[in-house]
Amino acid sequence: MHTVLLVEDEELERVYLKTFFMQQCQEYSVIGEACNGREAIALNKNLHPDVIFMDIRMPGIDGLTASKLIKKDNPQTKIIILSAYDDFDYAQKALRLGASDYLVKPVQSEEILLALTRLSEKPVSMPFTVDDHIKERSFDSRYPFGKQKILVKALENNDSKLFSVGMKEFANQLFQASQEIPILQIHLLELVSVITRTLASAGFDQEGICEAKFEIFKTIACLETLPEVKAVLEILEKNVIEFIKQQTSDSKELIHQVLNYINANSAKSPSLTEVAEHFHFSTGHLSRLIKKETGMTYPQYLNEIRLTEARMLLRTSNLDIGKIAYEVGYREVSHFNRIFKRTMGMNPTKYRKLSAQ
Repeated sequence: MHTVLLVEDEELERVYLKTFFMQQCQEYSVIGEACNGREAIALNKNLHPDVIFMDIRMPGIDGLTASKLIKKDNPQTKIIILSAYDDFDYAQKALRLGASDYLVKPVQSEEILLALTRLSEKPVSMPFTVDDHIKERSFDSRYPFGKQKILVKALENNDSKLFSVGMKEFANQLFQASQEIPILQIHLLELVSVITRTLASAGFDQEGICEAKFEIFKTIACLETLPEVKAVLEILEKNVIEFIKQQTSDSKELIHQVLNYINANSAKSPSLTEVAEHFHFSTGHLSRLIKKETGMTYPQYLNEIRLTEARMLLRTSNLDIGKIAYEVGYREVSHFNRIFKRTMGMNPTKYRKLSAQ
C-alpha cells in the first residue's frame, strides 16, 4: 500500500481527489490533507508520504516552493504538481525542482492513473479500460469527453439552449462509455468541476457556485443506481439553466447600471479594471457584457461617449478645443484631435464651423 498526501487549497478539489483514491485506486491510501504549502511541509515531516499531489498556486508558500523544501528534506518523496494552467514554463520549473509529473486541472482519472504508473514503473491496476474510440472522440485530452467543450462554450455565452443540447449529448456519450456507478461518479465530479470553474471564471457569484458545487458533490457521492445518475444529470441541467437565466436577467439590469456609471464618469477616464472592481465583476465578464449590450469594446464605448459629449460642446458652447478635450476626458489635445478626425472625418475646428452654418 502506497501513501498519498493531498495539498490543495480548494476543499472540493481535495474531496474529488480523495473520492477518486477511495473508489478507483485502492492501492494508494490518502493519509493526510493540507490546504497550503506550510501545512504540506509540516505533514511531510510527520507522515513521510510516498506521493504528494501538490497544487501549484496556494496562499502563502506556493506549490513550487513547498516542493523544493520537501524534496530537500525528503528526496525520495514523489511529487505530482497540479495546475489550472497549461504553462510550459511552470512545468519546466516544477520538473527542475524535482517534481515527478505535472498535470493540468481539471485532472481526469485516467491521467492520475497514468501518472502513478509512470512513478512506480509498473502498471497501476485500472478499474476500467478507456476505449480508443472514446479517446478519439474527445476534442481535448484535458476533458474526459469532447461534449464538455460545448458546455463550456454555452456557459461562456449564457446560451441555455446550447447547454441543454450539450448536456443531452454528454449524457449519451457518458453512458456509452460506462455503466459502472463508480466510473460514472468520477466523470460526474469532473463535469461539475468544469461547469463551476467556467461559471466562476465568467464572473458569476462565486459563493453561490461554491455552495451549489458542494451540495452536488455530496449527492454524487451517494449515487448507487443508473436511474439515480440520470436523475442527477437532469437536475444538474435544470439547475444550471435556471441559474443562467437568473444571472442573465440580473446582468441585464446591472449592465444598464454599469453603462450609466461609465457615462457619468467618462471624463475621469475610468479603466475597465476600475469599473469591474466597482461592480464586483471580473474584467473578462464585464468586457463580454459591454460588448454584448453595445456591440463595442470598452475602449470603443468610452470613446463614443466622449466624442458625443465633445460634439455637443462644439455645437453649443464657445469653449476652446483644448478645454473641450479636457472636459470630456482627454488629457492631450493632439490625441483628442486624432481620435475626433479618425471618427468624424474632420478635425474639431472644421466640425464646429460646419455646425454653425
